[in-house]
Amino acid sequence: MKQGLGAIYAAGVDGKLEPLLWQGYENEATLQQLIAENPHLLGGDQIDPDDPRRWQLVRREMTINDAETGTGWWSVDHLFLDQDAIPTFVEVKRASDPRIRRETVGQMLDYAANASVHWTAHHIREALRSPELDPDTLVEDFSKRGSTEFWKELQRNLEDRKVRLLFVADHIPPKLRRVVEYLNEQMKIEVLAVEIRKYVADGKTVYVPYVIGNTSEATDRKSGGAINNFHGRLRFEEVRKLCQERGDEIVVGYNDGLAALEAAPIEELKARAGYKWDFSVGGTGRKDPKRWFKGTDFLKVVSAKEA
Repeated sequence: MKQGLGAIYAAGVDGKLEPLLWQGYENEATLQQLIAENPHLLGGDQIDPDDPRRWQLVRREMTINDAETGTGWWSVDHLFLDQDAIPTFVEVKRASDPRIRRETVGQMLDYAANASVHWTAHHIREALRSPELDPDTLVEDFSKRGSTEFWKELQRNLEDRKVRLLFVADHIPPKLRRVVEYLNEQMKIEVLAVEIRKYVADGKTVYVPYVIGNTSEATDRKSGGAINNFHGRLRFEEVRKLCQERGDEIVVGYNDGLAALEAAPIEELKARAGYKWDFSVGGTGRKDPKRWFKGTDFLKVVSAKEA
């Protein structure tokens, strides 16, 4: 039995307690298949107790292109979507795998950095399609919302780099646990680990998911505005009109700041799914000044491009 993982006890019909002992998985593929067929084992009710996460598997071994070469370079073990259209990367390792800490963490950060550049909602929608499955019907069934609204939200999440990283194993070593907790406290995206513990006795098998990384500091930081730090989201013409009406009373958010806005073609700016905005005084949450600028600055850049 793994050190630090005691038995759990099940009461028999006679009331006596029977110990079920922890047991690792035969191989990584077994755990991967278990997750693909039973995504509720990812602990969606622990990740968000007030609104438990529901999962839709997009694909196993989903390819991610390299930002420099544009060719397929990585493949994430599982790509899931939750009901809020947040892409969720799942990387699976057994505790006995020596790569479970340093190499796996690097892989996941590569996934997050490159998928947000190369993937679009259309790309993921087509990955979900099969001769037997219609992607629009699937997302409507599991998200309980219209498919058009869902795909738009997914595109916004990709543009805002709002993703979730899940490290999954039969046991999360203490060193990886500390890394996950640190990353989740410091990054605006969710970085969590999930132990899917397996206990067996006399032909019985019990699976117990346990989510790691939701420390009180991480919860406080994220609820304080690391993610939800804006008043609303508007299309191009809508945010331009608001800037014209309110000027410096509002601020506009753009992924890589004012310099990136100046570098982007006007066609790209007009086609963007949405722009975050907030009040410059009394706004919501904390903001990175490198990513937010005054409404008048937005108007200056747009006017120069259209001149």
